[in-house]
Amino acid sequence: MSKVICKNFGKNLRKLRLERGLTQEELGFEIDIDNSTIAKYEKNKRCPNLLAAKKIADFFEVTIDKMLKN
Repeated sequence: MSKVICKNFGKNLRKLRLERGLTQEELGFEIDIDNSTIAKYEKNKRCPNLLAAKKIADFFEVTIDKMLKN
């Protein structure tokens, strides 16, 4: 993924997580992704692979497309 797409994904991930009142640790437990990885996604230090992006989008009941939009 490009840096712009990763930035949008991280921003949208953080927004959705906070809207649900979840910590990074709680979200990580729910979707079986380490909370430090979620922190890296949110800080744009790492881009999710397709499987991780799908897990996250499915959890929040949105499309991957929505996760990538500005």
